[in-house]
Amino acid sequence: MERNSSRGGPHCVNRQQGTHGAEEGALCYALVATKRLEWLVIRIRPARPDEAAALTRLVLRSKAHWGYGEEFLALCREELALGPEELETLRAHVAVRDAGPPLGVFTIRGDPPEGTLEHLYVEPSAMGLGVGRTLLRAARDIARYSGFSALLIHSDPNAEAFYLREGAVHAGSVPSGSVPGRMLPLLRLEL
Repeated sequence: MERNSSRGGPHCVNRQQGTHGAEEGALCYALVATKRLEWLVIRIRPARPDEAAALTRLVLRSKAHWGYGEEFLALCREELALGPEELETLRAHVAVRDAGPPLGVFTIRGDPPEGTLEHLYVEPSAMGLGVGRTLLRAARDIARYSGFSALLIHSDPNAEAFYLREGAVHAGSVPSGSVPGRMLPLLRLEL
């Protein structure tokens, strides 16, 4: 893999055929086997500011997938929302298949050596296809390339087991930024 990106981070290049991604700054994680017995080529690219509203809706659909009701989601909406300015300043990336809409999103906040994986959400229809694992792998690659040595994760309790399987460890708990009195698992992912 060669390093080739305008925003920093790894970029997959086939030396014989050129770039696999259509855009500068895209990461390619090709041929992910899925539970649905098909092959899924997932490309990770920087999020665009004009995608902010669509990505916010994706994040809220992903959160709702875990059984959270409308009242709970209303409390979280501001904290989960992605604005155009955030997409320009955070290390924000999306997973896409072909030219379709984003299948997932992640954001990294902070400065090296330790950052925060602030968002990692997958479109509910794409859950179980390896999109979350691919997003986390890309987040690790981008963070490591950017000089981070660890990422902190304020995990939703429903996602905690996923992060632990992927190598994160418990680092305590933190109060929810949206729901008074709710505590969230704090995880640490060494890079």
